[in-house]
Amino acid sequence: MADADGKRAQILSTVERLAEWVFTQHLDLLAQAEAQLRALRHRIGRVERLRAAKQRLGAEPSDDERFAVVTGLLDEIARLDEQLILERHCCGEMQKTVSEMHQRLEGLRDLPG
Repeated sequence: MADADGKRAQILSTVERLAEWVFTQHLDLLAQAEAQLRALRHRIGRVERLRAAKQRLGAEPSDDERFAVVTGLLDEIARLDEQLILERHCCGEMQKTVSEMHQRLEGLRDLPG
């Protein structure tokens, strides 16, 4: 009986550690996704200012404002390759995390009930 209780406690401890790890990984994935969305929202806002008046929200930008926006976007384009490399790495890390989470959860199925 004591042996069965010990195994049950060990299984419960394993499940608790796994649940904590999964929770932490989900928070990490959420933070990465939020960072990507913030960057995308920033770019969309800048491009919005260049749209034709019919589709654009807000007042018509002056030539100086358009020039500033275009110059800013060109600077962003120059850095886009670096950002895409970072995003590719980030997405790869997210996929690894999800795969590891899946493997650990599959391991739970092998635990005696």
